[in-house]
Amino acid sequence: MFQYTKKLILIAFFIGVFAYFAGFFYRNFIPDNSISYNLGVGLQIGQNDFGKNFLIIKDVVKNSPACKAGLQKGDIINSVNGHSVDNIEALKKEISLQEDNKFELNIFRGRQTKVFWVKISNK
Repeated sequence: MFQYTKKLILIAFFIGVFAYFAGFFYRNFIPDNSISYNLGVGLQIGQNDFGKNFLIIKDVVKNSPACKAGLQKGDIINSVNGHSVDNIEALKKEISLQEDNKFELNIFRGRQTKVFWVKISNK
């Protein structure tokens, strides 16, 4: 018969916790190549206390369109050209609708709302 020791239980617990958070990070970090490459950001989906999703910028590539526009790590994307975006598909859709590859990005930074104009090279 197999005996459970405190050490074995703790090891199993930490493996389970690690697996849970590794899976959570993988599901919520969106390395979408079309957005990341063209815009120059890494995005993560978050959720507020009311269950509403939001997009948070987790990384800004140096010299990318996002960097040149002034976006920063930690900015929360609110809308594109006045249309609310709360997931990656909505963001892609709004960006793809722009004929001149230039769009208005409304973000929350800290307690402030800011507006940036971003121009990407390709869609």
